[in-house]
Amino acid sequence: MFETFALYIPSYKLALLYSLLSVARFENQRWIRQRMAGIQGSSVAGGLLIDATGFFSMIFSFGFLISYGYDIGIWHALILYFIGFVISFAVSALITVIVKGDSLIMWIIGTLAIYPLAILLIPKVSWFGLLS
Repeated sequence: MFETFALYIPSYKLALLYSLLSVARFENQRWIRQRMAGIQGSSVAGGLLIDATGFFSMIFSFGFLISYGYDIGIWHALILYFIGFVISFAVSALITVIVKGDSLIMWIIGTLAIYPLAILLIPKVSWFGLLS
């Protein structure tokens, strides 16, 4: 049975990049949650960038998974999603313990990391045959 499951595990590099994107997305969402709770800051443009980054990362992440499922198979995409989910939960829990709560610096790093991670992930799929 494990041999069958092992066939669906993505490459190490892809799993790492997608997991890092999941961690970055989670930290960005923490920042958005705080903004929704009333911590707005003084920069309207900065707030718009934070919120737009969260929206972009959500669309990109699910679009990437759907395209990966289209290219490789739905089970591969589900396993990749699960790996990203578990790792992002574990890393974010660890970050919370280390910094003893929420951390603005982690929110900033997570939000800014979304864009280079997305750029690195773009060529990993064909985007429904458009980049093949």
